[in-house]
Amino acid sequence: MPTVIPIGINNLINNKLIDKTTPSNDFATVLKGAEDKEKAKARLKEISYEVEALFINQLLKEMRASIHKSSLFHGGAAENIFEDMLFDEYAKLMAKSDQFGLSHQIYNQLSMYM
Repeated sequence: MPTVIPIGINNLINNKLIDKTTPSNDFATVLKGAEDKEKAKARLKEISYEVEALFINQLLKEMRASIHKSSLFHGGAAENIFEDMLFDEYAKLMAKSDQFGLSHQIYNQLSMYM
């Protein structure tokens, strides 16, 4: 009967399925790792701005809901669609202005795990 070896990282290394003796820290590998880390940090910064923009958008949506619109000046469904798109852009601009600071907090908290 053949011996069954459970697959795990230690078994892979100990059974020479992964060769740990070859140096993988050559300059190209280290450089690629640094580029990947910088790309990941840049992407995390973008995502933290997007999360802040979502928060601001929800805040603006609730503020708009508190304003009563009269039928005299209300433009109907087209105005609602335009207003939603306008406030989405306002939220993105407000997030990019760094006035709230929520994106920095999100970035700082999540960048610790990179």
